[in-house]
Amino acid sequence: MARSSGNNITKGPRRARKSERCAQCGAKLKSSDGFCQNCGAPPPGTCELTAPTPAPTFKERWLPIILIAALTFIVYIPTLDNEFVSWDDDHYIYKNHQIHYDDGIQSIWFDVFKHANSKFQGDGRTEDRVSHQYYPMVFTIYWVEFRLYEWFGNADPYLTIEENIEKGQMNAVSFHLVSVLLHMVNVMLLIFCFRQLGISNWVAWVATLLFALHPMHASTVAWAAERKNILALMFYLLSLMSYIKMRRDGAWWRYVFAIVLYQAALFSKTVSLTLPVMLFFTDRLLERKWDWRLVWASVLRIVPFAIMSCIAAWTTINVEDRQRTIPITSAQRPLLPAAILLWYPMKMLLPFHQTPVYSLWPVDATKFVWYIPSLLVLALGVLIVVYRRKLGPAFIWALLFYCITQGPMLGIKNINYFQFAYVADHYFYHGAVGLTLMLALGLGWLREKVPAKVAGVGVITIVACALGLGWGARTFVYAENWQTAETFWDRVLTESPDCWPGWYNTGNARKREGIELSRRIEQPTLSEEDRADLRKRADALYEQIQTGKLPDAKRRKYQLNYDVLRRESEWPDLSVDELEALKKKREDLYDDACQRYMRVAEIHKQIVQPIDQWISVRELQRDWKGALEAAEEGARRFPQYVTIDNGKWTCYMYQVGKFAYFAKEYEE
Repeated sequence: MARSSGNNITKGPRRARKSERCAQCGAKLKSSDGFCQNCGAPPPGTCELTAPTPAPTFKERWLPIILIAALTFIVYIPTLDNEFVSWDDDHYIYKNHQIHYDDGIQSIWFDVFKHANSKFQGDGRTEDRVSHQYYPMVFTIYWVEFRLYEWFGNADPYLTIEENIEKGQMNAVSFHLVSVLLHMVNVMLLIFCFRQLGISNWVAWVATLLFALHPMHASTVAWAAERKNILALMFYLLSLMSYIKMRRDGAWWRYVFAIVLYQAALFSKTVSLTLPVMLFFTDRLLERKWDWRLVWASVLRIVPFAIMSCIAAWTTINVEDRQRTIPITSAQRPLLPAAILLWYPMKMLLPFHQTPVYSLWPVDATKFVWYIPSLLVLALGVLIVVYRRKLGPAFIWALLFYCITQGPMLGIKNINYFQFAYVADHYFYHGAVGLTLMLALGLGWLREKVPAKVAGVGVITIVACALGLGWGARTFVYAENWQTAETFWDRVLTESPDCWPGWYNTGNARKREGIELSRRIEQPTLSEEDRADLRKRADALYEQIQTGKLPDAKRRKYQLNYDVLRRESEWPDLSVDELEALKKKREDLYDDACQRYMRVAEIHKQIVQPIDQWISVRELQRDWKGALEAAEEGARRFPQYVTIDNGKWTCYMYQVGKFAYFAKEYEE
């Protein structure tokens, strides 16, 4: 056996000690470079790395990439007509101060722990200036996109994106277009990454096609706020590829580049913290050995990555550490990981009844059915260990990739999203890399096993393409559910009628619409003197705005007041019938909002917000009997928050302040 070239040998060969023998032939190692002179085996602690898959011709290297990327763009064309939805898009983009202020970049990167500072609080209509998540890479790109609208369009930098859209000065198309283009980048990176791992071209193409077009990814690509998923995976793959190339050529700058790219992934989404573990198993895939020297070398190489992961985890815990009601008991928690781990592959293979937000599972530790997923995972684990050699190292790596990247979302540690549901399509974006590769490897195995006389190779290829295109067609239709906030929540409540965020957010929308109608109802007619006064006040504000000497916050306040006064001065007078119609519409909206809050209270009995909102709407209606009814329900359900001491009421949570007051009135 001839010695392999240095390109495929792990670095660090050393002089063999006299007592060492070759692991392959048993001969004593006397060579100064550590190679066995008898059989040519590499020195202890080193090995030949799995070779990358070559793609020597243009057709083999670029044609599949171009075709799959083009299909990806076609599938997501409907998203270019989408607007923003009222679920995280508001927090991250269209109400986010950090996006539209000139000093937003500084705030995005350095003000993460300044929530308590009044300077960084929202003004009622907008979000707090400091985001509740530290994803500076994501928000920086949003900031740049808004600057483009300002430089090349008509966007007003002193207004939020929402307000600019209302005034017709910008739209959401670029935010969706960038997400689609970045998803296409990830699709192209996947093929290169799989080739670097030594995966065959056919399997790499099929796995990438299935990943690119799967409808579960609509929750990431069609949803502007989930840009963080796409960016995180992009930098994750780039870091992984740089690390693999470093292992092949030993270039130190590739190692540094991998670290920098990994930090970019962490700055995009903390779920990327799983990369150090995957680097360890990637070493095992490349080396195909568990020699203790190789394992120790892997551990040393990933130490910087692990430290960065710990820092990112600490930052996320402290930034996102808010009072949330996570409905997981100590008896339920052990049952969740297996159920969640099995749910994603089942939903991937049968992507039906999808919804942007699912309902909370009614986990019951007293029912045997909830122990079945754990038993299945245990049985599958045993089978995989027994048949690991037949499954092959690539399949095991893909399985580990899925399990490890899904690890943070398995319920072992609470995350804020668990107050809404335990699973979500957008949590599958990283894990899908592993599952689609496993599926492609299985199809590749069938492709080799089906007899050639029945055109097996062509049949399996057709099946794989049909599966991918079928998923793509479903994605094309499903992506339209993010067109507006109304279509978004309609889909949620149609597929998941017990999804309490759907009822709660649509209730809030009805309440806001009713409040907006109230101002119009309060001014049914205006005299010419009233209109002239409104215009005069608006002009005075406009003159102060144009001076350019106002601080940003005051300038923004004056601009909003100016818009309101100009709009009110142009209101036409309402007839008696029109006024009555508006009053009826407002009452219908308020009643509908209350029904939705009551539905939330029925579904989720651990949160006080629906009770609080229920009372506030009855207040707006001047329906004191209805307000007292809601207050009584709140006081009965949450007595721990309200106490009476010598007739004095004490409230321990801000949200229950209203029902504490009304409960007092009710008892008196």
